[in-house]
Amino acid sequence: MADELSEDPRNWPQDPFELLGVEMSASETDIKRAYTRLIRRFKPEHFPEQFRLIREAYESALQGLKWRNFFPPSTLTPTRDTPDPESTDSPKPPESETLHVPRNAVDEAWSLVVAGKFAEAYVRLVELSHTQPENANLALRLYWLLAVHPAVDSERTRHDWLSAAIKRSRLTAEATTLYRRELEVNPDAALTGPYLRLLDSASTPESLLSVARSRLAAAGLHRMWEVVDIDLQALAERVGEFDESGWLSYLVSAMGHLGFEYPAPAYNRCRQLLAGLKHLQLRESWAFDQLEEHEQMTRLWGAGMKVPKAVLDVVRDAWIGASGGWRQAMSRASAWVLEYPSPALQQFDQAASDHEARPLMSVFNQLVTNLMQSNNSTHYPSGVIRGHVRVFLAEKKYSGYAAIRSDLLRLLLREAINPEEVVQACIVDPEYASRLLVESLRNDPVLHLVWQTGSLGSQ
Repeated sequence: MADELSEDPRNWPQDPFELLGVEMSASETDIKRAYTRLIRRFKPEHFPEQFRLIREAYESALQGLKWRNFFPPSTLTPTRDTPDPESTDSPKPPESETLHVPRNAVDEAWSLVVAGKFAEAYVRLVELSHTQPENANLALRLYWLLAVHPAVDSERTRHDWLSAAIKRSRLTAEATTLYRRELEVNPDAALTGPYLRLLDSASTPESLLSVARSRLAAAGLHRMWEVVDIDLQALAERVGEFDESGWLSYLVSAMGHLGFEYPAPAYNRCRQLLAGLKHLQLRESWAFDQLEEHEQMTRLWGAGMKVPKAVLDVVRDAWIGASGGWRQAMSRASAWVLEYPSPALQQFDQAASDHEARPLMSVFNQLVTNLMQSNNSTHYPSGVIRGHVRVFLAEKKYSGYAAIRSDLLRLLLREAINPEEVVQACIVDPEYASRLLVESLRNDPVLHLVWQTGSLGSQ
């Protein structure tokens, strides 16, 4: 089909495999080859709509490849004289004599998926779901089917079925593992809609707190305080069932998120629930020590009025220990520096001159340094660097470091030249202006930090 595609995308098939011209059993290599062949014909600058559809089909096909065998139909393979499967002496029957028999109605419906009859399979599975309302595995199959082919249901999404699977499994097993993935990649969807009151579901206390912790990490990272409050209300209804140590640990983590912004009513509710655990102060002293540390950090964070917001976000997310969350904040800080290098430099200067801001800037500096050490940076020959610097100084008609500082930062970011490399390369430059520049640059830690921050986004 791929070679027969017309230039009019309205005539293109909806099935991603058919659009790409590959079988459902195609390998990842085959799918990528088909995609490459199509985008060479339909280049994005000339065929933007066609390119979009091809890209969507490619991504859907790759996703389908991952999930194609997730629920393979259970089959029996009897033959006229079925040999013992453990026997090494009996030959295998010819393929023509093998009879595949679906084990149950669910597998029979799923065999339609394997055959590419997605809409028909979906209808069958939904009907079965109505007759088997406690079957979590069935809801999971519907989740996977809508994840790969969302168009088969115009009213429901994969989230409706994953939510059903989680509730049917009482917040345990594979459904919650999939839910944690959704929380990582799409927290807005995974914390709202059918998931909003997920903690109202029947479950064991251990499973409930486990899912609650995952939701707290996602909701706190994305400042979804209403969700945190709804979860606190649900948990408070079952507080008598929890192990006190685990419940205290959850509330301390919640306060670590809430303490930076004091969002009502979630913050007030959390403090009230913590007040009910004061009798644990001696036995669980670590938790109350951590609460005190949270309060100290939030006071420090609140005092950093002159610290750039991008820096504050990084420090906060690193402190609460969000899994990878502070790296996302660092990516945003890097993007900000790359887009607005001069304002960023000015704001970093203000923070460096403010006594209350210095501790936060020190924390940020350490985080940046750690990331820089783990990244591979480009190293230029000294002669190339000296050439860049000489051309730059000639264009700017060097009239003092302060006058060219912002322009120098832009040059170093654009060319991905480390300020330290400039110092090493130009300290021996016969050109006096270059050596003079080095003297100022080597004593400018703020510019170095701004450059490092921005360079993290270009690596």
